[in-house]
Amino acid sequence: MDSIGEPTLVTSLRLQRGEVTCVSAAGARLATGSGDGTLRLWTWHRDVTWVEQAEYPRAHRYGITGAKFASSGLLLATVGVDGAARLWAVHETLVVRRTMAAPDAAAARSLQWAMSERLIVGHDDGGIRVWAIRSGTLLAHVRPHEGAVYAIATPAAAALLLTACTDGVLKVFELDEVIAHGREGDVGPPPLLWEDGAHDLGALCATDCFGGAATGGHDGRVRVWRVQGAGGERHVVAGVVLIGHTAAVTGLSWVRDVLASASLDRTARLWNSDSAVCIRVLHAHSRYLTCVTLASDLRYMVTASNDKSIRTWSLGNFSFNDDIEPHCNPLVHFGLGDLEGIGPVDDSESTDIEHLEEGLICTNSDIRCLARVSHVAAINAIAVSKDHIATACSDGFVRLFKWLKQDDITIELEFELAAHSYPVLAADFGADGTLLLSGGLDGCARLWDVQSGCELVVVSAESVHACAGEGGGEGGGGVRDARLRPRRPPQVLVASDDGLAALWGIDPPSPDPLQFSGFV
Repeated sequence: MDSIGEPTLVTSLRLQRGEVTCVSAAGARLATGSGDGTLRLWTWHRDVTWVEQAEYPRAHRYGITGAKFASSGLLLATVGVDGAARLWAVHETLVVRRTMAAPDAAAARSLQWAMSERLIVGHDDGGIRVWAIRSGTLLAHVRPHEGAVYAIATPAAAALLLTACTDGVLKVFELDEVIAHGREGDVGPPPLLWEDGAHDLGALCATDCFGGAATGGHDGRVRVWRVQGAGGERHVVAGVVLIGHTAAVTGLSWVRDVLASASLDRTARLWNSDSAVCIRVLHAHSRYLTCVTLASDLRYMVTASNDKSIRTWSLGNFSFNDDIEPHCNPLVHFGLGDLEGIGPVDDSESTDIEHLEEGLICTNSDIRCLARVSHVAAINAIAVSKDHIATACSDGFVRLFKWLKQDDITIELEFELAAHSYPVLAADFGADGTLLLSGGLDGCARLWDVQSGCELVVVSAESVHACAGEGGGEGGGGVRDARLRPRRPPQVLVASDDGLAALWGIDPPSPDPLQFSGFV
């Protein structure tokens, strides 16, 4: 159980108009949506607290009902009463990257990121739509409920889809089966779990973690649902019931074994999700709470209310004069590998892989091949995170594979990113595996959002050569290696074959390198 101190108020923001309906935090950024359709982006500044960075008065027609950052913190999804979902690129400001809307779609009430490139949206008419983020196309449309879908969660690393509606009905599906079912808007595939009385008078919110999900409703209860088994044997069972609120539960947030809930009774509660013990009760606002979010490191919590205020609470020793993302020397996070040139491979020297394996002698009987994936071109670099493997190839593609840890460990292709026009020589993960960097002989380094496969930032080695004047070498400017700072804010170190190594800021993107070799 994480050690949670008595919550203390760090800062309070008050809006001039519009009830705060949703809030999402990602590092030093905070996004809030209002009932009047206004979307706001806030950034944390030490000794100042939250500063409004951008305001969009008509981000959605009528009102915003949901906002959620992707795990990278560089993409934000929102939904509204207009029935649309919007994807925003997040830097110093917000830029609409894509609008996903179906004809005559009912008001959208909930949203949830799924693994890879999917966004799931719940609607007033009981419908659920699954969208492909990169293309903006509709992957699935089913209508498993009669009431409005206010609660969506994707437990088991988004392999499952949990939905609950204002009629109190809760259903759990295999997400792949929902997508395979099509876009006809019928009841969908048979659910793994169907519970009619999950919440008396209806469900209002949901959240998830890898091993389960939680829902809250008009009955004032928080219910925990646990995933058991794996693969085809996977199923969901009802877990503990958290009782304490005296009015409807309007918001939930779950980090590790700490579950936060917000309620119409004007309190927020912190629970041990394993033992069902309420560890803290916070009388947070003068009027009812609309939403709550926990920081990923559990240093702070944010609550919002019908009283038009947004409050940040310390859960330990966090204070207004602290950095949310501590400053450090970025150069200590990088290490360049061998920058020797890679010559062409003589086809006559290629060896049949099966023949090669026959000649291998393993001195440790515990070592074995778990998976083998053929590529159509030479693999020049491999990057590994806790959830993914990326390969950089001579055909210009970066291939992203996901670890599958079920009965045995294997990998599954998630994306083939058409990353570069020439061979890709570098790949690296950063920001806890949520960002992927690639670099190629076309002279570019590209930053990708791992969850959606979207390209976020491009930096060019030509800019480094221009800044260096005559400092460049005789090479053509191709990127030989590229490294991504593992901590936020993300920064990129690029080494090119014109003899320069440059450090770039990408949050926000810098038009020129912050530093380069010879001046570091």
